[in-house]
Amino acid sequence: MNSKLLAAINSYGRSAFVCLATVYVTNPTGSFDDIWKAFLVAFAAPILRALNPDDPAFGIGSKE
Repeated sequence: MNSKLLAAINSYGRSAFVCLATVYVTNPTGSFDDIWKAFLVAFAAPILRALNPDDPAFGIGSKE
């Protein structure tokens, strides 16, 4: 596995974990639907980062 792919996977994992943890801490009796929506929203930040051509870590135009 190359370093660019590993960095992307780590970014997605962090976002998903933080979002799901936030949903659970703020609403521990939340429904599965609430948790699923939070999981989907968690991917917004890394997707935006990946679409950024100026991001040197793993943006679309990165050379690494």
